[in-house]
Amino acid sequence: MVENYPGTTPADTGSGSQVGQAAEQAKQQTQQLAQQARQQASELANRGTERVKSQLANQKHEASQRMAPVQTALRETGQQLRKQGQGSVGQYADKAADQVERFSGYLRETEVDEILDEARGFARQRLPFSWVALLPWGSLPPGFSRALPRGELLQETALA
Repeated sequence: MVENYPGTTPADTGSGSQVGQAAEQAKQQTQQLAQQARQQASELANRGTERVKSQLANQKHEASQRMAPVQTALRETGQQLRKQGQGSVGQYADKAADQVERFSGYLRETEVDEILDEARGFARQRLPFSWVALLPWGSLPPGFSRALPRGELLQETALA
């Protein structure tokens, strides 16, 4: 039982309420600092993502421009082959030129985010899970693909 002295009440002990207030202030400051740290981390991640997307967009544009001379060369090759009486081989060159033109158009007209989404979807559908998990890290460990015979890797991941 707590004794009350004249002129005091149990809440007036002073040090207990001050400690409680200090603890509450420390808790609030910690929460504010944690929130600020989360915001800064998010901003940094967004800046990094935007920088990578910008670089990819530049590379995508350059790649589509570099395909124009390839397409032209294939078309000219097809024409020359037809002039030389090799029309069937010339058709293959024309088909290759058409494919280069289609891919170049795809690169010009498709946004980086859409290309990345399509690549992720393709990876999910076509690659074993263990390979998909490693894609964000850039590559497989050295020798990983040579460690097992070709069919064995696919069979093992399908059974897992």
